Amino acid sequence: MKINGKTVAEEYDLEQWNVEMSYGEVTNESSWEPGCPVPILLESEFGMKKIKLSMLAKGSGRGLIWEKCEKIIAELAKPAVLELEGFNHKYKVVLTNAQQVESSIKRFHKAVLELIGYEFGEHRTVTIKPGQNLWLENNGTVYAPLKITVNQNRQYEPKNTIYLYYIDDEITGTSNSVPVGSFLFEGKTERLMFDASNGKTEEKMVNEEKTTAGGLQKIEIFDIPRIKPGGMYFACKQSGGSADTTVTIEYEERYI
Repeated sequence: MKINGKTVAEEYDLEQWNVEMSYGEVTNESSWEPGCPVPILLESEFGMKKIKLSMLAKGSGRGLIWEKCEKIIAELAKPAVLELEGFNHKYKVVLTNAQQVESSIKRFHKAVLELIGYEFGEHRTVTIKPGQNLWLENNGTVYAPLKITVNQNRQYEPKNTIYLYYIDDEITGTSNSVPVGSFLFEGKTERLMFDASNGKTEEKMVNEEKTTAGGLQKIEIFDIPRIKPGGMYFACKQSGGSADTTVTIEYEERYI
């Protein structure tokens, strides 16, 4: 078992004892309105999952045992990445409750930690150039939000805009392209980033080492950038200039 990449047995001298876990909390706004011949059935939404984790703490005295448990509780009070023995994926969690059971006062205690969070899998990074269609794979069971970073090799390039699209085969009509967003490049802007998981935006200027928060006036999002379970195609095009452009897409598969 690991917390934030640190092995619990080595860092805290604790052992994973037992795990109780549920699927993500389910909500559904389906209803049968008065006068309607059939009910309105909507897709269920999955929220955070609950995890109850029991840890075994051993020691020569009561004070030492409590001190060991307090350290791991403090670590989990902040959002943390949890890796559990016997489970394939990782969990981003935060602590909601902690209890201590004194099974044997002088030898060992059992700390019971209650957590909420979400389950995620492999981190994927892909790149796409304007004019390309790219398949984004998602082996998870829920939508995976995207982090999109657009880089341009700008020297004396004119203003131009990068447009991103989904290619959705389930859409019928004249076009199966769904606009995702646009990124406007002008002046010394050489990098723009939008992260759908937290709404964060960043902008980097030519010859500046640091990336700064901002770029809101240059980034327009039409639909939440996310990939449905199974995967889908993603497309990119450039309008108004010929600067060398690369779009980097990062995401983690998520699970119910």
